[in-house]
Amino acid sequence: MRRIVWILMGLGIAARCVRMALRFPLWPDEAFLAASLIDRGYTGLLEPLEYHQVAPFLFMWVQVTFVKLLGFNEFALRMFPFLCGIGSLFLFRRLAARLLGGGAYVGAVALFAAAYPLIRYSGEAKPYGSDVLVALVLITLAVEAWRRPDRWLPMAALIAFVPVGIGLSYPAVFVGGGVSLALGAAALSRGDRRAWLRWCLYNLVLVGSFACLFALSAGKQADAETYMTEAWAHTFPPYQSPVELVGWLVKTHASDMLAYPVGASHGGSSLTLLGCIAGACVLLRQRRWTLALLCFVPPGLHLIAAAMQRYPYGGHLRFTLYLAPVICVLAALGVAWAIARFARSPSRRPALYGILLGLVALIPLGSMVRDVVRPYKAAEYQRARDFARWFWHDTALSGEVVCLRTDLGLCFAPKTLEWGDSSLYVCNQRIYSKRHARGEPPDFDRVSKEWPLRVVQFRVTRWEYDQEAFDLWMAKMQTEYDFVGHETHRLAEYGGKKKLLGLNRIEVYEFVPK
Repeated sequence: MRRIVWILMGLGIAARCVRMALRFPLWPDEAFLAASLIDRGYTGLLEPLEYHQVAPFLFMWVQVTFVKLLGFNEFALRMFPFLCGIGSLFLFRRLAARLLGGGAYVGAVALFAAAYPLIRYSGEAKPYGSDVLVALVLITLAVEAWRRPDRWLPMAALIAFVPVGIGLSYPAVFVGGGVSLALGAAALSRGDRRAWLRWCLYNLVLVGSFACLFALSAGKQADAETYMTEAWAHTFPPYQSPVELVGWLVKTHASDMLAYPVGASHGGSSLTLLGCIAGACVLLRQRRWTLALLCFVPPGLHLIAAAMQRYPYGGHLRFTLYLAPVICVLAALGVAWAIARFARSPSRRPALYGILLGLVALIPLGSMVRDVVRPYKAAEYQRARDFARWFWHDTALSGEVVCLRTDLGLCFAPKTLEWGDSSLYVCNQRIYSKRHARGEPPDFDRVSKEWPLRVVQFRVTRWEYDQEAFDLWMAKMQTEYDFVGHETHRLAEYGGKKKLLGLNRIEVYEFVPK
């Protein structure tokens, strides 16, 4: 059994490492957040972020630290989520060994190691991978404190980690609430006065940490991004109608939210849902109340926050990725119960486990093959990076290249600063333009007839453009320079279901001194 677990762990680690090593091009969801790391320092990241993004400030501080150490590039932006993904594997194996035994233990590790969502988000520059690690640390320390109430160290470590976890992960507050109720119930059942004092201290730190987080950055982000209420309306439960609510709950939990090890929308994760329901019944039948609270309270608190329209629930798996440990534990318990129930002959059970584990092992193997054959999320992002590599290198070989937005601080279509692939343009510019990567300003003194000035403008064609302001700028430029040329490059921008949104333009205006 130990060998099987380490084989599965090895496959999970390999799949994560292959994806990281292939250096996928950034895609807009990553670039939206990464754009705030280009020119901001630590205090600047406490303010509302660019492109309507929200992220906990400690996560952003870790990200900007990696950028300062390793430079602004794909590896630096993804290093922390990658390390969180690898660390989560080892920590989950330890947690599963504490909570489960036999086939349920092996099955839980298999689900967690092979789950495609966990492989994917270990290699993306977003806080979802760190959400998983923070949840695991909180739950693991809570389990140690619950199992060894005579020792003060696990509870002290839990209390010390809470501020860090809250600062790294927004959904950590849901997990922290579950830990509070679980440990409170355990202390009540034992009648341990010292445990009560530690529990009170834990809750003071939890509430205080969340209040500090809200005052420092989360409150500003929430006030600045009120559009979330409309954008994620479908992720808020329709609590006004009990019938609609039941249908919404079934649809949400049978779709992407429970895609472990894989799944899909429109009921594509129904088997995992059934496994989780069976696992929940096993916990309740065995009267494992503390573990049940650790599993059920965090999603319950999350649902309450969604009903208040404060945090999306379902709609996309990334919002509930922090529940991956709980889902894998429950699903593995349910599968183990089903095998024990329907394979009454003990001699048949190893074969059933072998078949299931073999099928699960195909997922990280298939993920590695897919990533090697197709090392990008979508072909248009690969084309955008290939263009940036060529454009920022070759254009700078024979002139002084200046970006209208990042160097001159001008933008004649304000919507471009909020939406669209302009985030990709800005991030790829920072990575592949040598001057921008070094953080150096343009050298206007170098401009001559032999070394012309090339001003680059990125335009999202579907946004309103202030032509009058542009014409004024051109007139001002021509008081010092002669306008000698103009060229346009077009890049396709796609939306959902590969729908072509438009042809964005990168325009180059060439000037020489009068």
